[in-house]
Amino acid sequence: MKSRSVLRNIVFSILVSANAIIVFFVFIKSSGSHSRDIVSRNEDYAIKSLLMSIKGTYESEGLYLDFSSNYDSLFVLALQNKMVFVLRLTEYQCESCAIAAISDFTDLIKGLSGCFIVLTSYSNDNSFKAFRQSHQEMVVLNEIDLQLPIEKLNTPYMFLMDNKMQTDMVFLHQKEFPEKTEGYFAAIKKRFSEL
Repeated sequence: MKSRSVLRNIVFSILVSANAIIVFFVFIKSSGSHSRDIVSRNEDYAIKSLLMSIKGTYESEGLYLDFSSNYDSLFVLALQNKMVFVLRLTEYQCESCAIAAISDFTDLIKGLSGCFIVLTSYSNDNSFKAFRQSHQEMVVLNEIDLQLPIEKLNTPYMFLMDNKMQTDMVFLHQKEFPEKTEGYFAAIKKRFSEL
């Protein structure tokens, strides 16, 4: 069973990488009408973005979240569900990136049944309360330090978590590449349909 999980993770990583490469080449091809300087900057950004995404997701895949006192609520939710879909937001992420990730996450969970959590990291209680008030359709937990390698990228990300608190299908949400998000969400829908 464990080898199937490892194989599934490898296949998922390959698919995410292949999708990112395809998006990169489509992006480069569509930029052909712009000046060479703009294309070069766009190519640099796309390459750096692709490498960040691959490295961050690969390093965070399959890790077990450390059990500490601030995980109590998360641990209870994990034990009650076979699978939890998590959106991670912090106050250090760009606001437009967070808004796009929340919008995509909200659109996806409308059609699914399961456990969906937004894990935030707001040091200002008023900011957290305002966020939770405006997103009452979701479970929102604050002040959880995940210590996953992908945290360093300061970009919203999503992942599945099983009842052993192991990460799976880690995905770096990038509003600039909606095709990647659509492909990822198709895989998430399939996983939830298999429950």
